[in-house]
Amino acid sequence: MKKIVPIALSLAWVVGLGVQLFGSANGQPSANTQINSLLNQNESSEIRKAPEFALKDLNGKDVKFSDSNGKVRLVYFFYASCDDVCPITTKQMEDVQEKLKEKGIFGKDVQFVSITVDPKRDTENVLKAYANKFNADPSGWTFLRGDEKETQQIADKFGGHVEKDTDGKFLHSDRLFLVDRNGSVVKQYVKAETQEILKDIIKLAKE
Repeated sequence: MKKIVPIALSLAWVVGLGVQLFGSANGQPSANTQINSLLNQNESSEIRKAPEFALKDLNGKDVKFSDSNGKVRLVYFFYASCDDVCPITTKQMEDVQEKLKEKGIFGKDVQFVSITVDPKRDTENVLKAYANKFNADPSGWTFLRGDEKETQQIADKFGGHVEKDTDGKFLHSDRLFLVDRNGSVVKQYVKAETQEILKDIIKLAKE
């Protein structure tokens, strides 16, 4: 499956990139505009492979991303003390999880991967409590942690952005990354409707 998917950016990231992605001084179409145009024409192109990495799960076990190849994956970068977008997006993941469980494909064909960008404060116990708060089913929802710098690099490779401010808080792109069974990032969501995410996952799971 090969296709081009538009990259939606959060407001904070848009401000950071500015004209570089969404416009140009000489009036030429931006890269994002060109991608949208191709998508609307149903044209296709090579898509990005998700980066390979190894982080630790809630039991301290090393988990490689490729271990879940063969499943459709929804990847999210967050941190437990985030009090704005993270709980909202994680709640949305919980809602999608419940719908997928009803269809009998969660864990079997679909895997959620939540990666903390604040591993120093997000200890195994903190993440376990966070996972329980959102009723995360461990059969299909993995929470991972690792080195802070390494995690930021992984987020960058996915197409996200993580930046630590002077107060120890994290500015990060609030995106969900949809990865197909073969390990390719096929879509990114920012403030997407739950039904859209669910529909896309089910479609990929059937392929």
